[in-house]
Amino acid sequence: MPRPRKYESDAERQKAYLERNDLTSMCVKLPSSLVREFEDWLKFKDKTKAEVIEKLLRSQLLRKR
Repeated sequence: MPRPRKYESDAERQKAYLERNDLTSMCVKLPSSLVREFEDWLKFKDKTKAEVIEKLLRSQLLRKR
């Protein structure tokens, strides 16, 4: 017997995950060539887009001066 669903839909489950982890989506438009280079670099480094962009924002833009 499968366990009962905690959330009615996948969208509701995703919404709860985002709220629980205090996450927000951010969409940006970039040149295709830059995105391809970035994705190649990510594969080489075995990292996710989110962790790299978060580190860049914290270390380069939001650092204390």
